[in-house]
Amino acid sequence: MLKLFLRKWIFLFIIIISSLIIGIRTSIVFFHFFFWFLISVALINLTWVSVEYFGTRLYLVRKIISKTEEDDVLEIETLIKNNGFLPVFNLVLEDSLTCADPKEKKKLLLIEYLGARSHLDIRYDCLCPLRGRYNLGPFVVYFFDPFSLFFFKRTYYIYSELYV
Repeated sequence: MLKLFLRKWIFLFIIIISSLIIGIRTSIVFFHFFFWFLISVALINLTWVSVEYFGTRLYLVRKIISKTEEDDVLEIETLIKNNGFLPVFNLVLEDSLTCADPKEKKKLLLIEYLGARSHLDIRYDCLCPLRGRYNLGPFVVYFFDPFSLFFFKRTYYIYSELYV
């Protein structure tokens, strides 16, 4: 995920630097305005995601059955509670499903809004093709700003044991 955002940051940096250089070399006021506008947008977005990251306290619970059969579909229910004083916008929840196929080991769920002191129940499933003992987890939560320029990542070390 960092590679995707690195491209955005490089592109934004090039635009900001080029508008600064053009604004300095010419007397066109628009380029000065454009430079300061982009700097302001970047700082507001960084402040937004920082306040959202430090102002929310998430509580996550994964509910599954402890045993399932080979080549059976495992139904997973995740409860997300926001105990913080701020609502959360643009949240991505990543669940590590070790019992799934290699292409489906990471389950990404986009949550657009989670109010302050509210909860959300999410249900999803995965196919468990092989037998064995698995530890599902951890949860990784990504907090994004409104323009998706910046993100913060928080890992919740919540594991659930599963026998297939």
